[in-house]
Amino acid sequence: MAAAVRSRGAPWAHWARAASSGAPPLRVLKANRDANVGALAGAIRHELVNMPSVGLEAVGPRAQLKALKAMIFASEYLHEERPGMQVAADPRREEIPPKGDLPGTSGIRFYLSLVPEQVLAEADMMFSQSTNPGVAATELAEKMTQRNLVTLSGMGENAISMALKAVIIART
Repeated sequence: MAAAVRSRGAPWAHWARAASSGAPPLRVLKANRDANVGALAGAIRHELVNMPSVGLEAVGPRAQLKALKAMIFASEYLHEERPGMQVAADPRREEIPPKGDLPGTSGIRFYLSLVPEQVLAEADMMFSQSTNPGVAATELAEKMTQRNLVTLSGMGENAISMALKAVIIART
């Protein structure tokens, strides 16, 4: 089962359960709200050229959108070295332990790997910042049992965050 999500006007990012081998990635990159998307995409590209998978951690809607954009750019950066392949991610909710004087929190860790490139159709579901991810997850889970690939679309960091939450809920 897979879901593909796009930010309006941006290419698709492919999220697939099969993207991770089940083993934790050797390295976990961090996306924060102020991340340079191009630099993050370059780091993802570097890791995926040398390793089968990499983790990408993002806490908060802006960081999640930047992570998504970095995955899209990394796929573009990899076209010469890995033609016919694209970055796919298995998003999971993860507890992030306290660090220094920062409290513990939860975020999303994307388990990234390369998968064969897919041609994606128009969006099956549209997300906005006011979409209820629990309700959307019910519809998404039903669609995912009917088809191998479901496409989602949203515009802006909050809409993408709702789409991510729905994907995680639908797969549990």
